[in-house]
Amino acid sequence: MLQKMSDMPILASSLNMGLVILSPDFHVAGMNEYAKKILSPAMEDLGKNILHYHPRKSHEKAKGLLKKVVSLSRGLSVDGAKER
Repeated sequence: MLQKMSDMPILASSLNMGLVILSPDFHVAGMNEYAKKILSPAMEDLGKNILHYHPRKSHEKAKGLLKKVVSLSRGLSVDGAKER
């Protein structure tokens, strides 16, 4: 776990994987340098809903994945039961 939020940019920029940071309402708030490198120019204008950056045919799949992430972050399993 990070000791403080100010450590996050250092951690995010040192990863060899793309990291996209979303707001609670699923708008792209930022990304690390690796993500910029592999996703540019498609992701140059930040602030749009994450679905804006995906083809329409993948929207339902992306929504399903986001729902799973939200459930897990709230301590729920994928089927909605509380995790212990």
